Amino acid sequence: MNLGYLIKKIRESKRFSQQEVADSLGISQKKYSNFESCKTKLSIDQLLALSKLLSFNLYDIIKDLDTVTPNGLSSVNNSERSTKITSKDALIEKYEIIIKDKEEIISLLKEKIKNFTS
Repeated sequence: MNLGYLIKKIRESKRFSQQEVADSLGISQKKYSNFESCKTKLSIDQLLALSKLLSFNLYDIIKDLDTVTPNGLSSVNNSERSTKITSKDALIEKYEIIIKDKEEIISLLKEKIKNFTS
């Protein structure tokens, strides 16, 4: 199962049209339709806005998917798993670097605030 399909099921259960969701996200209905059919991806900000609109926890949806593939989030069978692990590990490494960079920025900003208030 893939992320677009899961979110489509949630959207349908909440009785939202693709157009209503697309309007809320500030994108075209075609782009949103392409997301649900895994032809395109949404940004993290769009996914978070979508989770708020449709009242679901994005983490709960993503954790049920097995891995991250080059075409987005989806489940894989065991024969595909070994090749997908590398993509998952690369994504984890990428986000660890981003987190480290953000922590450094936060530290610098705290220091500036400290100097400014002194």
